[in-house]
Amino acid sequence: MNDPFDVWRRLCLAGFGLIFLFGCATPKPITMAPAPGGGFTLDTPIEIIAADPAGAAVLDKDMPGLLTNSNYLLFKGMSLKSLAPLSSGRMTQQSLAQTQADLAALPIKRPQD
Repeated sequence: MNDPFDVWRRLCLAGFGLIFLFGCATPKPITMAPAPGGGFTLDTPIEIIAADPAGAAVLDKDMPGLLTNSNYLLFKGMSLKSLAPLSSGRMTQQSLAQTQADLAALPIKRPQD
């Protein structure tokens, strides 16, 4: 006869097993195609731009409050291009064009050999 406690115990063990299995999965690293010329674009994840001091300065100048927004952790993996439609009009085509121009003007950092 199936003991209700035994059924409950098996379900819990199966659930914990799934949690362990998915919790230990290695996340995929962020990969992005380099921009022509090697700089940042509107398709670059925001956290990648913000990690560079010059890129962060551009974001602070052209998109004030973006890096200090309380929801930054939620959208930092998104690009400016993908975030713009979700910004309720705060990221205009004009501000995106200015940001793109300023990002393109940044010097390209080459890895040192």
